[in-house]
Amino acid sequence: MEIEQIIFSACRGGWPGFLARKSERAQLQIARDYIDSVCETDISTVDGVKRNPLWASQILRSYARNISTLAKESNILKDVASASGAISHDTLSSYIQAFERLFIIQDIEAWCPSIRSATAIRSGKKREFCDPSIAVAASGLKPEYFMTDLQSFGFIFENLCIRDLRAYSAKYEGKISYYHDRYNLEADCVLHLREPDLLIVITGTEFAYRRLDGVFVIPIGCLRG
Repeated sequence: MEIEQIIFSACRGGWPGFLARKSERAQLQIARDYIDSVCETDISTVDGVKRNPLWASQILRSYARNISTLAKESNILKDVASASGAISHDTLSSYIQAFERLFIIQDIEAWCPSIRSATAIRSGKKREFCDPSIAVAASGLKPEYFMTDLQSFGFIFENLCIRDLRAYSAKYEGKISYYHDRYNLEADCVLHLREPDLLIVITGTEFAYRRLDGVFVIPIGCLRG
């Protein structure tokens, strides 16, 4: 896949409904319509608690701004407060839990390889969506934007890779975490499987190969379940 195709795939998302829509514009609209429905209706019906659609939308927008980062809930709280008025931390947590139940967001826990390690391991949650298209739609952005801002797309791309790894490893009981220590040594994603260890770099390039040090370089378009 070329970079333009990867960007469009991330913005379109993995919704089965896109197969029935011929135009790219119609395919991109699926995620937008979905989050509108979630914020207006589903966020309240998921557990019977009446919630504010504006707050729901602002929380998703803040999550999108902080996608694939270790942003604290306090940062998200400030974003929402600056845009639509102050809300309490308990209220924010309630919305986040509702989004998790709706399979909108799916944060990643930190992995600590040794409980006796002397190295300080970051333990905050990494902010991720179940599908990167939700983040794009919540931000109001289009694929064309990311062609001029590949740095920002890198965070969307990370979410895209995590989504696919989750999906393809589910039948093998795979679990996802991340690693980041105080020395900024990090692994964006740690996939736990009952299989031999592999070191993999997932890229937006077009060719797969094995490096001399044994690390596999695999384009996102070559991942298979």
